Amino acid sequence: MSKKKKNEHYVYKIIDPITKQYYIGSRTCKCEPKADDYMGSYCTWNPEDESRLNKEILKVGFKSRKDALEYEAKIIEEHIDNPLNENYHIPPNNFYGSMVGKIHSEESKKKMSEAHMGKVLSKEHIEKIKKANKGINVGEKNGMYGMPSPFRGKNHTDKVIQQMIKDRKDRFSLKWFKEKYGIERGVEEYNKRCDRLSTRTEGKNNPRARKIIHIESGKMFDTGKQAADYFGVSNATVCAHCRGYYKIKKFDYVHKDAKNVD
Repeated sequence: MSKKKKNEHYVYKIIDPITKQYYIGSRTCKCEPKADDYMGSYCTWNPEDESRLNKEILKVGFKSRKDALEYEAKIIEEHIDNPLNENYHIPPNNFYGSMVGKIHSEESKKKMSEAHMGKVLSKEHIEKIKKANKGINVGEKNGMYGMPSPFRGKNHTDKVIQQMIKDRKDRFSLKWFKEKYGIERGVEEYNKRCDRLSTRTEGKNNPRARKIIHIESGKMFDTGKQAADYFGVSNATVCAHCRGYYKIKKFDYVHKDAKNVD
């Protein structure tokens, strides 16, 4: 019987030899760190040419994943102000790199935004993602396969319904924000939400709104909601027709330059 290989924990550095940009990370594997071909996630870095990146092992021999993460955080903290460093934040030591309870600085947000700006997935990458996700949670792979729904045949009591209504009304209130974020930040987040709502465009003024045509009559509407209200159906039904979910299509999206037919 072969002996089970123990986990090897180590901290690495990915370097672009041309631009000198680098990314620091930690890794756990079942082989010798030098033989591990993992080249990092660097999700906040968009290197010019991934094929020329080099990997440097900074330290090995950690007793646990947590120890490796703590060392990773220490190294990143030492380099956090270096413009060539592509790590946008210091991983907290208490939750394996989680951002729970943490807030990204405006500088970190800008760095993440710039890293993803203009990034387009190749067709090969998209196909790879599709293949990896195909069949997930389908049939016997679904954790609920063969199990009856725990809510089948059950109804909420009036007391629970009233509590749900109250919770929905209280959600996003000033009190709700204060309880979630604390008084100072809660007020700030509440004001941000109010500002967003005051400038939000609705209906045909919304840049994402699409014109809808009723195929049988040729009548056009500026939004799906207008069409839904006119014919007494739900907005979801109109959208489902436009997307081809029904065999007999009654509504469809129209070109932005099309003219209404009365």
